[in-house]
Amino acid sequence: MKISQHVIIPSGNITVEGELRERIERNFFRMQDEPFRAGKAGINECRSPGWPGDWEGRALLASVLDGESLKKKSPTIDALTGWIYSLMNDEGYRSEPGDKLNLNDINEQMHSAQNWLMRAFMEYYRVTGKTEYLETVKTILEKLYLPIKPHLKNYPRTAEDRKTAYDSAVVGHTIGRFREWRLSSDVGCLFMCFDALGQAYGLIEEEPLHGQIGGLIDDMLGEFRRMDYVGARLQTHASLTCMRGIMRVYKITGRPDLLETVKHFFSDYIRYGMTATYENINLFLGADHTEPCGIIDSYMLAMQLWEETDDVYYLGTAQRIWWNGVMRTQRKNGGFGCDWTGRDGILRPLDAFYEAYWCCSMRGAEGLGYPVRHALYTDERGYVFTLPHFFDFTAELNGATVRFRTGYPVKGVVSAEVLKGGGGSVQFRFYLPDHARNPAVRENGWFIDSKAGNGFTEFDAELDEGNVYEYTFDISLHEEDCGYLWHGEDEMTVMYGDLVLGTSSEFDGSPDISHFVPLGEGRFICDGWTFGPFYRSSFVREKADDLKVSYRVVFKKQPKNG
Repeated sequence: MKISQHVIIPSGNITVEGELRERIERNFFRMQDEPFRAGKAGINECRSPGWPGDWEGRALLASVLDGESLKKKSPTIDALTGWIYSLMNDEGYRSEPGDKLNLNDINEQMHSAQNWLMRAFMEYYRVTGKTEYLETVKTILEKLYLPIKPHLKNYPRTAEDRKTAYDSAVVGHTIGRFREWRLSSDVGCLFMCFDALGQAYGLIEEEPLHGQIGGLIDDMLGEFRRMDYVGARLQTHASLTCMRGIMRVYKITGRPDLLETVKHFFSDYIRYGMTATYENINLFLGADHTEPCGIIDSYMLAMQLWEETDDVYYLGTAQRIWWNGVMRTQRKNGGFGCDWTGRDGILRPLDAFYEAYWCCSMRGAEGLGYPVRHALYTDERGYVFTLPHFFDFTAELNGATVRFRTGYPVKGVVSAEVLKGGGGSVQFRFYLPDHARNPAVRENGWFIDSKAGNGFTEFDAELDEGNVYEYTFDISLHEEDCGYLWHGEDEMTVMYGDLVLGTSSEFDGSPDISHFVPLGEGRFICDGWTFGPFYRSSFVREKADDLKVSYRVVFKKQPKNG
């Protein structure tokens, strides 16, 4: 698959190892538990009322993607797939009893939910090549999605249109009406469909269906562009997923207006929908909880924007979302859960929904597997290899086998050891974090020439067996302005490389980073207070212990002299 001037090394060439593998494995085994299995997923207590297809679609998608990342097949996936087919109505899509598509009473949640069902079947088709899964997607499109095209013009666009459809519920539910639309408290969830529609547009080439999908995409995009998505307080998860779908269409068509739409949206998201710790706010301008589904969407969208623009700003933003958001919200059992948004400058888990097993635990698979599926990029010659993520893995490159190891994000060290030679001469481009200093490269212990710029350090390498390349840099401690939504110009976060640092929530002062004394592993002591990262806190603690821990992450700046 070609992305911009980069070609992705297939995930089959990548073997994930280390902590990321452990995280994926925990999620993989979480997906073997009863709520995500045949006979349970999608019915009774293992369903989200009013969202037919959502729970079981996410479960199947997770099983497919976790299995691909680990190169192992889920032992429950075949039974789950058959179970999902048994739940479908006689028209070939998921609906609740007595609630098939009614064009006078359109339940937007049913369409949003089916997004994940279609995504699951398309990913399973991609992995297995079984055409029946793609045929299922075509049926859902024809029976459920294409008929709503004439009704999109009547979808609500403003907060006033939606005045009956707001609350802060963690689980979305139908709460109001506008014209023929039955609305969700997950505001704007209809636009979630862009993700599946964009993927279907690329997979289904035969006419007239391909053109019909394109027409539906154009009309839905027109409605989104006419909408004040910030003022109408759309759900960030739904709108970020929408943008990922638009990026899919951009990659197919190359239309510059689509890329500009996504870039403009992402800028608004950072200002009005993201927390100081790079998590999302559930609704634009909200103040309630974060949602790993949206955090994962924002991470992938930032990566896709970097892939298409080569603007290192997006790559740096993606790294910060990854470490402080995605990693932070994975729980010890492999699932994912929500935090409070930190409007008060305090980061803490959302106690009522510590694990959002009905959605985020399943969506975690796509987020955790994204670096595996995009571990390395090369050029069309197979000469330049770009490493945008730091995690432990082994890769097959040009006939050579190379093992990558890293101490990041707490240590600025990455190594590439050639286990099997034969790859010839190549050039490596390794990510250089913002604020990093003194990048250097050694070949078998000896310094070699390298060039740093535009977010990467470049160096030439020979893929001969036994060669070891070690890339090092100094990770800096620095302050950053905290200009997100609730925080003013007099507030800041303290960063160690890509990591936001926190301290006891009881701290109520203005830390002076010139007083920080390093303790190792990204931890510091300052005037008797310990500051450190929190990206592994929920992954290593039991729930009862984790709920007792909170961090102050937003601080008043030191007064300026004079």
